[in-house]
Amino acid sequence: MCPRIRITCLLLIISVSGWGTPSALAEGGDDWVLVKRFQEQLGKAKQGDTQAMYEVGRMYERGRGTETDINQALGWYEKAAKNGQNSDASARIGILYLEGQGVPQNYASAFKHLSEAANAGTPAAQYYLALMYEEGHGLKPNPAAALSWYKKAATGGYYQAQQGITRLESLAKRPTLDQPPEPTSKPVTKSKPKPDLTRGLLETVLNGHWQRDGKPSGFLPSSASTCTEESNKHIKCLSAEQTRNTGFAIITFVTVADISDFNASDEFIVNYYNNVLKVKQENETASNGPVDDGFGSSSGATSRVKLGKQSTEHHLDCSLKNKNTIVCVKNLTTTLTFENKK
Repeated sequence: MCPRIRITCLLLIISVSGWGTPSALAEGGDDWVLVKRFQEQLGKAKQGDTQAMYEVGRMYERGRGTETDINQALGWYEKAAKNGQNSDASARIGILYLEGQGVPQNYASAFKHLSEAANAGTPAAQYYLALMYEEGHGLKPNPAAALSWYKKAATGGYYQAQQGITRLESLAKRPTLDQPPEPTSKPVTKSKPKPDLTRGLLETVLNGHWQRDGKPSGFLPSSASTCTEESNKHIKCLSAEQTRNTGFAIITFVTVADISDFNASDEFIVNYYNNVLKVKQENETASNGPVDDGFGSSSGATSRVKLGKQSTEHHLDCSLKNKNTIVCVKNLTTTLTFENKK
């Protein structure tokens, strides 16, 4: 069906079936699978499924399958969180207000929603509530309360909480010094800096030595790649030279990666492409260097590899499960797991 005008047919099918518009395709990633999933979750959400409401909110927040719309995301989170039905949604509302990303920063609302989710046992909410208590965002600093919530978050598996525990326990061990006399004039009150909720995630990814199946990754920081942080919170990586035998040729190439979109849910995005340095048309055995190079093994794809930057760019949706494990979904089809090993 429609062999010569596949793209036109696809857009027509999407329009007729209600999956979304061409603009939604372009904005939410040009893959119709995401658009279809968004429409499926939206249908369930409209029927009252609170987990689907949360999923729709996440997709609006991240621009997956639809245009990014923080107001829509917030609205769906509020529906999901109503009457304490979904604590994950309450946590996301609190984090949005704490970050002030897409909505006006509101510490009172952040504290309210994070408290609800934290008391319901959501580790992410427990962590950010502890952060508010530690740094005094919108309330008086309370190290004891912060430490208590950090410990609960750590018990629930939120890896970044251990840094807070170590930090506060270290401060508690310091000797108490005599307090200086009260100043005669009222000090100038300085506004607190905006909390950086993604710093720990970025540093954990950047400082890791990520491997899959015992081999260093070509597009994540590893012993086989050189990675640096850019000023806009992007990590740029360039792999060492790699070789790959496709069955038709031996390809020498490097991988160029951009790691970005770090968020407060320990998620991020990787986009990478391969730059081919040499193609040797002979059938020899060669497979050296990092894994995950992105070349297939089918004759139809690899026999046509040319020198220079390859036209195919690979996309991965990744999440940090703990400080030593990253799970990525590559091109919406393949799940890859990476371990942090030196």
